[in-house]
Amino acid sequence: MKVWARAGTLLALWGMLAQAQDGAAVELLGRGRAAMGGAALEQIGTYLEDYSLVGSVAGVRLGEIRIRVYIDLKGKRRRWEFLQGDKVTNVAQITPQGGYTWSEKEGTKPLEAGREPTFSYTTPFKAGLMALLAASRGEGKLEARPNGELFGLRGSLVTVREGDTSYSFLLGPDGTLLADRVNSKDERNNTLDAGIVYSEYRVVKGVRVPVAGSIRGSTVPPLVSAQFRVNRVEINPVFDGSEFKLP
Repeated sequence: MKVWARAGTLLALWGMLAQAQDGAAVELLGRGRAAMGGAALEQIGTYLEDYSLVGSVAGVRLGEIRIRVYIDLKGKRRRWEFLQGDKVTNVAQITPQGGYTWSEKEGTKPLEAGREPTFSYTTPFKAGLMALLAASRGEGKLEARPNGELFGLRGSLVTVREGDTSYSFLLGPDGTLLADRVNSKDERNNTLDAGIVYSEYRVVKGVRVPVAGSIRGSTVPPLVSAQFRVNRVEINPVFDGSEFKLP
């Protein structure tokens, strides 16, 4: 162990700088939580969101993906369903019993232990409101940039790092969530980079939910426009367990 006075001083200064950065991130997170619902946001235990992603090139519609997300924070369960119309075609979920994917073609397969499912063009578990909740509850390493930028927008940027994955969200002067971004690796070590710039919000049970926006990031192919819109959202719905049964 190095014990020279200069090294000790540098280490002390580095520790003070890290604490200052963490303090700034915590302050920014507090502002964001207050703007997006405050106590109502903190009291989310379960969450259901049904949303659509619509892609187009030069105004020509390519198609639509519909996704339904179930999140049970208390039960540590989360599930993504991909639908065609009202028919579920693909599922990915994580529960205390393990992680699994299901599709009509391949049936049920286990997820690699400790790995989150990764999808192109979709909002992952820790994006938007869930990112604010996870960060405020001490998950991951926090970094703050009061004068940050995301997808060409300026604001206060908070990033949460967990291993090789980072979750970033951009806050406006009043704490409003303007945009978020996820950067991670898939099973083949390919980089997945996508986010949403929000354009519309809806208040549900005191929580200000982002309900529309545009998909950004290198995951989106050049010249493709992808729009995000929430069809249905429920705060603290009652789950009876059937929501997490595989087809």
